[in-house]
Formats: sequence, C-alpha cells, structure tokens
Amino acid sequence: MKDKTKMLQERFDTELQRERQHMEEHIRFETQKFEAKEEAIVFKSRELEAEVDRLQKEIAHYVRDSAYQQEELKRMRIELEDEHKLREGVENQSRERTNQITADYETLMNCVKEESSRREKNQLEQYQFKEKTYAKELEALQQKLKAAEAEYQTLTG
Repeated sequence: MKDKTKMLQERFDTELQRERQHMEEHIRFETQKFEAKEEAIVFKSRELEAEVDRLQKEIAHYVRDSAYQQEELKRMRIELEDEHKLREGVENQSRERTNQITADYETLMNCVKEESSRREKNQLEQYQFKEKTYAKELEALQQKLKAAEAEYQTLTG
C-alpha cells in the first residue's frame, strides 16, 4: 500500500507539477499578453496626449487668431466710424462754407448794387449840378452876347 500511495503521490506530484507548469506558462502567456496590451495602451495614450497637445496648440492658435481678428474688426469699425464722422464734418463744414460764401457773395452784390446806385446818384447829381452851372454860364454868356450886340448896335448904329 505504501507503494501504491507512493505511486499515487508521485503521479499526483507529477500531475501537480505539470498543472503548475501549465499554469505558469498560462500566467506567463497572460502576463505577456497583458504587458503587450499595457504597452499598446501606453503607446496609444502617448499618441492621444500628442494629439491633445496638437489640438490644444491649434485651438490656442485659433483663439489668438480669432482675438486678433476681433481686434482688427474693432479697429476697422472705429476707423470707419471716424471716417464717417470726418466725412460728415467735412460735408457740414463744406455746406457751412458754401452757405457763408453765398451769404458773403449776396452781401457783396448788395454792396456793389448800393455803391453802384450811390455812384449813379452822385454822378446824376454832378451832371445836374454841371447842367445847372452850364445853364447859368450859358445864360450869363447870352446876356453878355445881348449886351455886346446891343453895344455893337449902339456903336454901329
């Protein structure tokens, strides 16, 4: 019986040893499989981290670009508003200047008309004065002529 027990024990030990080797191989295989998966996960994780970094940089670039474009749009809007105000100011100033020139022209033309009218009146008065003066001188000369004729008549007589 001892032999049988020993034999059973040896068979059990051999079977156990084989089972242990099989389990160790299975564990080694599963460990290698797990390590390969772990490496794949680490590799994929690094790829994803790199992709996240690239996307973050791209997003930061777009954010900077967007902020720059918004600032550029604000600047352009301000320039357009300033240009519009300037144009309105120039138009108003031009309109005011045109109105002022028109008013000055009308005032000048009124002054010219008044001056022309005054000169004509003065000239008319001067002509009338000269006419009266010439008329008096003519009358005086006619009287001298009559007196001279009368004297001639008396002398020739």
